[in-house]
Amino acid sequence: MAQLIRATSPKTQMPEIAAWIEELRASLGAEMIDKAMRNGLKNGGFWAIEDGFVVGQPPPDAIRRAQEDLDMRERADRDAA
Repeated sequence: MAQLIRATSPKTQMPEIAAWIEELRASLGAEMIDKAMRNGLKNGGFWAIEDGFVVGQPPPDAIRRAQEDLDMRERADRDAA
C-alpha cells in the first residue's frame, strides 16, 4: 500500500494546494489566511493532501482515500509500462 509522505517543502511538493492558498491570500488577505492556517495546523482544522504529500493531520478516512488513489495510480503506471 502506498504511504503518504509529510511534505518538507509544501510550496514545491504541493503546487496546486500552494496556488489555491496564494489565491486565498490575495483575495482575503495574507494575514488572515496565514493566521487561520497556523491555528488550523495546531488544532487539526487545516490539512491537505496532494500527490502523496500531506500537511497537517487529515482524518483517517481522508488518509485511506488518498492511499487508495496512490495505489490505483501506481497500478496504472505499472500496467502502462
